[in-house]
Amino acid sequence: MKKFLSYVVFAIMALNVMAQTPITNRIVVHKGNKIVAGYDMNAIDSLSFDAIGEIKANLSLVSTAANSAVVEIQRSADCASFLLAYEPASDWDGYGTVADRVKEIKHTELKVDGKQNLLSLRSGEIYNVYTLAFDKYGIEGETSMISMQVGTGDEDAFTVTLSDITCNNVGVKIQPVDQNMFYSWMLHTKEHYEDCIENHGNMNGWDKAWWNNVAMQTGVTWQEAMYQDITQGETDEPESDWLLWDTDYVVTVYGISEEDGTALTKTTVVPVHTKSPTPSSNNISVEIQNVYYDGVDVKVTTTNNDTYLVGSERKTYVDFYMANGEEAFLRQWINDVHENTTLIHSGNDEFKKTVKAQDTDYYLIVVGYNGGPTTTLQLIPFHSAKMF
Repeated sequence: MKKFLSYVVFAIMALNVMAQTPITNRIVVHKGNKIVAGYDMNAIDSLSFDAIGEIKANLSLVSTAANSAVVEIQRSADCASFLLAYEPASDWDGYGTVADRVKEIKHTELKVDGKQNLLSLRSGEIYNVYTLAFDKYGIEGETSMISMQVGTGDEDAFTVTLSDITCNNVGVKIQPVDQNMFYSWMLHTKEHYEDCIENHGNMNGWDKAWWNNVAMQTGVTWQEAMYQDITQGETDEPESDWLLWDTDYVVTVYGISEEDGTALTKTTVVPVHTKSPTPSSNNISVEIQNVYYDGVDVKVTTTNNDTYLVGSERKTYVDFYMANGEEAFLRQWINDVHENTTLIHSGNDEFKKTVKAQDTDYYLIVVGYNGGPTTTLQLIPFHSAKMF
């Protein structure tokens, strides 16, 4: 066969020499009625043949767990590289070849045998895993395909540890089984969690609604909003001192696909109840000494050094929230001002408490505080002066 092809090449070259007009010749490769490839004779110095055996990357399943699996690939002797891809079996309608499917979906090119970890899989779902092999010339060989079912996820994909539980703080530590999986977590009131389930079906539904809302408000995509919320690896948040006292909270966490926001695991829910504050024997006496258009001078006398809050709000604000009782008012007000550390005092003190509006009815708000109210609430009315 080699001798015959040499005669063909020499004959074509002789024709080129004899022809009056330069002719560019091609070697054309046929299979049946189709042209497989064509080559410019001027670009070819010689032709040779190479015997290639089986070109395949054989797949086998090693193990599955919740949200992950391990497969092993064994290449044939003449398989130089291969593409590895996987997807939920329900994503492929069966049309086309496995080779076409591998190139169509997300895939990884590999050149070594061995075990491969497949991560961020959907709990309990059936997946197809594919390989498409190539020889050393980059020519496609055979495909390999297996189907497998991912772990059911009945076991928790996360370990959640709570610590330092006080009136206004809960430390949260989250350890995922799969360190590479993205997840969404939240520490929120039990009431809010129940609203999420009632209105959105699950936490993933609530998250997606939230990310879409953020996207509309800020001009980013919902996926960009999602990336700001989800995380990987271990989470260790020892402080969350914005919580309210004597309140039911829950920590929720679930695995999520960073590509489309799909939930990958069931939601782990861990309840926690914050402590009630210890009452203080501190007797807090308050005197308003001077009134200005932008505030008042305040003198406070105490009987011990227990901490307390002194703030001011418009009468309309106080009246609105006091309509539901002192406890409801304090929960609303402390939630609103908890980041303002200038409201916290201890022992005898004198200071100016500023206000924003002139000629307006206000209340000075005084209450013992140690993560929650520790004394009886005092509301002292005053009216800010006119500027002119």
